[in-house]
Amino acid sequence: MLTFVIYQPYTVALGYSIAALGPVLVSIKLGSMAGNVIISWAREHVAPRIQIATLPVLFAMGLVIMAAVYSKYSVVAIIAMAFIMGVANPTISAEINSLIDSGERATLLSGVGFFPTALIAIGELLVLSAAGHMGMLLAVGLVGFATVVLLLPLALLAEKSANPPMNFKGGKL
Repeated sequence: MLTFVIYQPYTVALGYSIAALGPVLVSIKLGSMAGNVIISWAREHVAPRIQIATLPVLFAMGLVIMAAVYSKYSVVAIIAMAFIMGVANPTISAEINSLIDSGERATLLSGVGFFPTALIAIGELLVLSAAGHMGMLLAVGLVGFATVVLLLPLALLAEKSANPPMNFKGGKL
């Protein structure tokens, strides 16, 4: 329901009918699922810190695509961002599982599940509302910069997990 409320004004503004919103939302979910499948493969072949470090760049690129192509086809950018967040969620969850005690983990993981959706929704709404006041290019630049700043702690988390503290005798975990 929340997804419908978030994307309905945007898709209607692009010229989609309310009836077409269902398939658009299914496409967004499929993009997210495809991201999960890709990250399952990438987990074995790509270091988590590289995965996390590329997320802000990919997200900013999605915003640029969305802003540059203000047409019915810019929904592809939303699907791409859902794909990116589908890639991000398992990686972030795995890093949290390896770093945080189980007592604190549930709260963090629920936040991790909410954060990407909120980031996409807020990012898109900020771009669209700011574009009317300052122009699309500047709006995308500001939101892209804010996104990178918000996601920068993920890179620090990845760096910390790459160098875990040695807690046992002999320096081995």
